[in-house]
Amino acid sequence: MPEAFLIYEGALYFSGASFFSGRFSSPVSSLVIGIAERFPAISKRILRERVFTNYLPTPVCEGMIRISAKRMSTLSPHEYSQMKIQHSSSLVEIEAFAPRSFFLKEAPTAGTLIPLPEVPTLLNLIRNQGSGQKKVGALALGPKGELVHYAWNTGESNPTLHAELNLCLGIQRFQELPLPSGSTIWSTLEPCAMCAAQILNLYAQDMSVRVRFLEMDPGTATRNSCLKPETDLWVRAGKPEVDCSIHR
Repeated sequence: MPEAFLIYEGALYFSGASFFSGRFSSPVSSLVIGIAERFPAISKRILRERVFTNYLPTPVCEGMIRISAKRMSTLSPHEYSQMKIQHSSSLVEIEAFAPRSFFLKEAPTAGTLIPLPEVPTLLNLIRNQGSGQKKVGALALGPKGELVHYAWNTGESNPTLHAELNLCLGIQRFQELPLPSGSTIWSTLEPCAMCAAQILNLYAQDMSVRVRFLEMDPGTATRNSCLKPETDLWVRAGKPEVDCSIHR
């Protein structure tokens, strides 16, 4: 069974849970997001420690570590078991984080058709609900332009909860997966490597992944994204067919 843990001040923080049931399931995501949610006051200190896994990291794992933690190593089954046994006297199990619900009175309800010219306006309305200095909004539209789900970033105490991650968690919890062929993920900002991997998980393996965003991210968070063909994570994700671009 895929698992992940880290050791902080003698305690072993462990997760065998996964938020994502598809081909990119990630106990690392459960561990990192869960620590940030349960221990907001000290989560940054905890996540400075190396994360250990007993499986080959997926694009979800890689993206999560790049954005929200520091270091990760994959151990052999024997090494993993021995290290876990050595610290099992002080075990902190991190359970799956329950996605929060999002409701905006001014927003249309799920299933409403959203004309393309109105998408940026709706996205900016959603973005304004976000927290922190960099507010971001995201939504998913079905193949006919129907609203599937929306979310904004809620990272005031948990920096992992980007808008796109919240969107993916909500869709995983409340909608059937994979998304129908022809669906599109929209964001006000180019998705980071962490969120890109979560988005990829919403689509079936033989589907074209469609992502549109309103602004480019000038920072380093989008480097080696699995939504960018020819990058390492794109190759490791199986070279998916990706249609990801800025909306003009």
